[in-house]
Order: sequence, then C-alpha cells, then structure tokens
Amino acid sequence: MKVATWACTLWAAGLTAQTDSLPALPEIQVQIPLDSLVLDTVWRDTVWTWSGPCPTQRLNVRLVDRATGQVAQRQLPCTRLALAAPGYVAPEQFETDLTLTREQVAAWRWTAEAACFPPSNMRDLEAAEAAWDALIFEKDQLEAMAHWAANRCLAPAMVRRCIERIGSESRRLELLKALADRCTDASAIDVTGLFILRSTREAALQVVEK
Repeated sequence: MKVATWACTLWAAGLTAQTDSLPALPEIQVQIPLDSLVLDTVWRDTVWTWSGPCPTQRLNVRLVDRATGQVAQRQLPCTRLALAAPGYVAPEQFETDLTLTREQVAAWRWTAEAACFPPSNMRDLEAAEAAWDALIFEKDQLEAMAHWAANRCLAPAMVRRCIERIGSESRRLELLKALADRCTDASAIDVTGLFILRSTREAALQVVEK
C-alpha cells in the first residue's frame, strides 16, 4: 500500500524547526464507529479529546485529512468497566478517555487509498457464525464468509477471526485475499501463527502489505 505524505507530518516537523511560525493546522475529520452510529467530527485544534463507551474492547479510529483525502486508521484499547456488584453477571462493557495530539497522529500510517469504513459491529459477526457452524465443509464456510463480507467493512480482528475458522492453509490464504479488500486497514491484519508453510506465509504477508 503506497504511503502518502500528510500535511500534519510537515506541521509536526515544524515543531523542532528554528522558525517563528508553523504551517496552518490541517483540518482532520475524526470518525469513530459506535454501536448504532458513527461519531463524525472535525478536529481543528492541537489536541482532540473524547470520552465515551466503546462497542468492543478496541476502538476503531479513522482520521481523514480534509485537504488531501489521505486516511489513517488505528485500533486503540478501551478500559473494561467493573461489574456493578459482586456475583452480578452482565455483558462486558468498555469505555475510553481518548486524547490525540497532532504530533502523535503525524506518526500514524497515512495512505492515499480510501479504505472500507465503517467496520461492522462484532455482534453482526457473532450472529453470522451460528449459520457457518452448521456448514460441514470448509469450502462452504469459506464461500459463506466471503459472501457475508461482500457488502460489509471488517475490522482487522474480524478478518483474523474468520480466517481462524478454516483449517486448510491454502483456503485460509484464499479467504484472506477475499476479505482484505473489505478490511478497514488490511495492513493491520495480524497473520501471525495463521500460516505455517513458508510459501503461504509469504503470500499472506504480500496480501496485507501491498
């Protein structure tokens, strides 16, 4: 995937330059998918902060340089909420107190390509897995997962979870190729341990690094 130069990188570099002025701050569109909506706001200051619930234990954050269209994405960890009372069984809940700085995000991977966004909710994947479990043959499962993902965007962790359902390395590679284009950030797909054979491992790395 081709990495593009982003305006904020130049701005951050100017922090250490011996000059009396810095370039104007680029406007950054911040997009965060939540349970039933996408937080979509514009960042104009040096620091951006937000506190709120996370749909899962990791929060997908997408930044868009409004001047160039270049995009950066990260999955950031959330904090697990404590149970309301001892012995009380409830679904896991997470929250975040997020602070981003211009210098911090200038070091993120910025690309000219527009990635698939926003990612589907993990509960959508969990609901689909029940139907996949009923399929006997891996080939049928692979086709069902590829069909399910065709009109969705998947977080990197969701892609790996799908691949782990398949035992055959050749079919795992086939599924990776099918899902990479539907991933919010294919370069962040963790293929560690998924492929033992050198040939398939190298082919998988080529898919996520292109």
